[in-house]
This record gives sequence, structure tokens and C-alpha cells, in this order.
Amino acid sequence: MAQFEFNFDAIALREALTKLPDILAWEKLDPPAPAEIYIPTMHSKALQPEVSIVEGMRGAGKSFWTAVLADDKTRALIAKVGNIETSSQLIVKVGFGLDFDNQQFPNSQRIASLLDQGCTPDDIWRSVLLRAVLIVLEKNLFLSMTR
Repeated sequence: MAQFEFNFDAIALREALTKLPDILAWEKLDPPAPAEIYIPTMHSKALQPEVSIVEGMRGAGKSFWTAVLADDKTRALIAKVGNIETSSQLIVKVGFGLDFDNQQFPNSQRIASLLDQGCTPDDIWRSVLLRAVLIVLEKNLFLSMTR
């Protein structure tokens, strides 16, 4: 078996790594600037409209791409530059995510409470979908997120 010899300065490499900027995971729904968008080949499938569930470990890009797809301008940009087929009539709404104010999405305690009251996960998901549809149709929400 062939052995490979790497010729590099380990101290210089460590120093360069320590100088990298501290960038947290993308945990917001604000879209990135166009200059911050790069589409790795392995991510292109997740950007297809017919893919409804995307799995990935923490930091893999799920929240980043959610923010991109939920914004009309950035979604149009990636469709054009990434050659990703999307409909101009596509409406994207986020059903669950990190919400520091607990206004847009139910938090883990609220979900646990709903489950304790006999709601099924399907009930909760259908409610999330119904809420998004009512918002798009500009209909009054007849249910509140709180009791």
C-alpha cells in the first residue's frame, strides 16, 4: 500500500485555522446576501421543489437553504445561477424553525402540551399547513397559538 507524505508547516496551518472568523450556524430566516450563496453539488437536490423533507446533521445547511428558499429574490437567484427549475408561482412558507419570540412557531413546550392534550403529530402538522394557507389567502386566523 502506498504511503503519502504531506509536506506542510503544521504550526502555520494551526495559526491560519485560529484566524478563521467565528461564524455561527445560520439559525435565522433572513436570507443571505447573494455573495454569501454557494451551491455545492450535493445540496442541489435539497433545493428542488418536489423534495419535501431534507435531512442533515447540525450545520449541514438546512436553515441556510430554508432562508434562501423562503425569500422570493434569493430563490429566483439560485434558480437562475444554479440552473434549478422552480415555478415563478411557487409560494414558500416556513412551518417550523428557530423563533426567539415564540410568535411564529410553537416551541417545544407548546408541542409537548399539545401532545399531552391528545393532539397527534399529524394534527399539529396539519394545523401548521392550515395556518400557512390562511396567511397566503389573507384570511383571518380563527385559532390562536395560545389558549
